[in-house]
Amino acid sequence: KRMLLTELKKLEISEKQGALLVHLTNSLESAVEMNRNEWFNEARDIIWKWFQLISQNEKQAFIFVQTDVMPHFKEREQQMLAFELLLLAYRDALMLLYGSVDQLAYPQHQKILQDFLARSRGKDVTAAIETILFSRKKLESNVSAQGVFEQMVLLLMRNSI
Repeated sequence: KRMLLTELKKLEISEKQGALLVHLTNSLESAVEMNRNEWFNEARDIIWKWFQLISQNEKQAFIFVQTDVMPHFKEREQQMLAFELLLLAYRDALMLLYGSVDQLAYPQHQKILQDFLARSRGKDVTAAIETILFSRKKLESNVSAQGVFEQMVLLLMRNSI
């Protein structure tokens, strides 16, 4: 990951941008392509906003599925990426909890993640990751994506403080 991040920096891709990319691919070519892809950059922003809504227990997180997530993540492959991006946010929280901050996917949001941790317990973050993984598995078995995302939001918000 470090080598790929170094290569991305040489191509003038910021460390903050590159941090997420190296968690999604091992290929320099794919990382550069993702970085240039307007859809991907919007996807990253949508999922980060969704994470914030969920982690703050905002009821809006449920509606956000219909208003923002589903209109942007239309295809199955895109929906799987939504899970990956959300999972990386919770993974970062877990990394911060255990003091391992050198490989964060969202280093620019470290303060927001720490605020989330101040309101959560380690077991809540772990439960959230399990919920996301379970939901992703459900989506793999051809269940309606909107239903899976909505159910996941309800479970994540129930588990948070």
